Amino acid sequence: SLKDTPEVRSMYQKAMGEQNLEAQLTKLAEQPRIQESIAAMERDRNAGRYGTDTKTYPHNEVIFQLFSKVQKRAWAMIQNEPEVQRLIEADRLKKAGDYARGKGDYAGGARTYEQAKQLLNMAK
Repeated sequence: SLKDTPEVRSMYQKAMGEQNLEAQLTKLAEQPRIQESIAAMERDRNAGRYGTDTKTYPHNEVIFQLFSKVQKRAWAMIQNEPEVQRLIEADRLKKAGDYARGKGDYAGGARTYEQAKQLLNMAK
């Protein structure tokens, strides 16, 4: 989660914005297959078929894949920044602490948790 690290969140959002997602979505909207999918969803909605799983409409899957690609690319663009590296290391330490606790090493788990906490405090 980037909720407690506004600087990293800002870098991430900027990297996403640099990919011109709006233009990519506009290009998708021009495709007949996508237009038909949206029309089918609207017909279902207008007919009161609210129980239909929205993931079954092809346009939603395509949009989801596009957002996922943009998010992964944005993360790749910022992952070497020092602030991001601290977050990655803190996450690794938290997982290591969870693993240690799961194996009965409560002191080791507590140590790695404290290390992660220190890294996260540095990132603020």
